[in-house]
Amino acid sequence: SFPRIPLMAQVASIPEQISLELAQIVDVVRVGVVVVDSDLTVYFWNRWMEDHGGHAREDVLGKNLADIFPDMQIKALQRKIRQVLTLGNFAFIDARLHGYLFPFNNVQQLGRRFDLMKQSCILAPLQSADGKLERVCITVTDETNIVSAEAALQEAHAQLEYRSRRDNLTQLFNRGYTCEVLEQEIMRVRRCPSPLSV
Repeated sequence: SFPRIPLMAQVASIPEQISLELAQIVDVVRVGVVVVDSDLTVYFWNRWMEDHGGHAREDVLGKNLADIFPDMQIKALQRKIRQVLTLGNFAFIDARLHGYLFPFNNVQQLGRRFDLMKQSCILAPLQSADGKLERVCITVTDETNIVSAEAALQEAHAQLEYRSRRDNLTQLFNRGYTCEVLEQEIMRVRRCPSPLSV
């Protein structure tokens, strides 16, 4: 399980130098970091988001995500954010299931099978100094290469399976696959008796 997000009051007690270093670390990590409220107003936008999203921090802060990215699935994101703020739990967006949250162009070179970056995201509740859950931190990870490699592997597997079942010359099912299907059909007929002919 994930550790609880520290209270803003606890963060405020961190010495200024460490606080400055933490801000720099968040800015240089190879992960997108965004902070929004339930209305999707942006309060933080790190350098990774600037580099991949094409929007400078000063152009994004204080604005609504719906205005910045009109193609985003805003209603689905708002539901997730409300859920995170209501329950105080983390939520996840998986690249394999949802594809992406932010419509960023794909800059990866592996296969170039996707126009948009595939992203996995974690949504975490943030507490204010008085303990209220008012904002959500979204971390965005580029999963394009992994999803691309998995898609290529699935295609290769499907092609290998196709070739293992077919005759090279006629493209008809081969003897091995025909026997496999016959065995399945005989088992099915034994379970539910019905006529079977070949």
